[in-house]
Amino acid sequence: MRNIKYIIIHHSGTEDGKISEWQAIRGWHINHNCWLDIGYHYGIERIGKEWNWEVLVGRPLNWVGAHARGHNNNSIGICFVGNYQKVKPSHKMIQVAVRRIIVPLIKTFDIPLGNILPHRAVNNTSCPGKMFEMEYLIDETKRRLK
Repeated sequence: MRNIKYIIIHHSGTEDGKISEWQAIRGWHINHNCWLDIGYHYGIERIGKEWNWEVLVGRPLNWVGAHARGHNNNSIGICFVGNYQKVKPSHKMIQVAVRRIIVPLIKTFDIPLGNILPHRAVNNTSCPGKMFEMEYLIDETKRRLK
C-alpha cells in the first residue's frame, strides 16, 4: 500500500444536477487526458433528490492519484461534485463526506487533521472554490472523531 499522508479536497467545477456527473468526469479523464481512470479516489455527489448524497468510488487506493500535481504519490483525492466558486456546498454533503469517507480514511491511514488540505494549498488553483467551507469540514471531522 502507498504511504498516505494527506487528503486533498477538490470540486469538479461543474454544475451538480439531478443526473450523475461522476461518469462524465471519469470519461473526460480517460478519453481527453488519456489516464487509466478518473483522477480522484472518491467523490460525493447529489443524485436525484436534494438530500440524496452518494459516495462515489474512483481510483483504487493502491493507485497513485491524478488530482494534485507533485502530491499524488502520498495523498488521496476527494472530489465534491459542484462548482463552489459560485455556491456553497450543502452542509449535509460535507457531513456525509466526513462520516463516510474522511473519518474512515483518517482512522485507516492515521492522517492528522492538519493534513486535510484544499487543492489550492498544494497547487496554483482556486479549487475547491472560494465558497467551499474548509473550516466547516475540519470542524465536522473533529466532531466525528470524538
